[in-house]
Amino acid sequence: MVTQDMDIGKVFQQPRGWFFPTREGIDMGPFPDRASAELERTSYRRDLKFFGKNRPLK
Repeated sequence: MVTQDMDIGKVFQQPRGWFFPTREGIDMGPFPDRASAELERTSYRRDLKFFGKNRPLK
């Protein structure tokens, strides 16, 4: 199960825009500004938490 403490880092800026790293080691982005990157990071966390709880049983 994915928890709120999951290893998703803080947003960071590169020349192409704003990004956030995932626990899988993927940098998500670019986003046009910091606020957009933070909003998407929050959505990403929420989705991981939701899908982690609602996985079909095998």
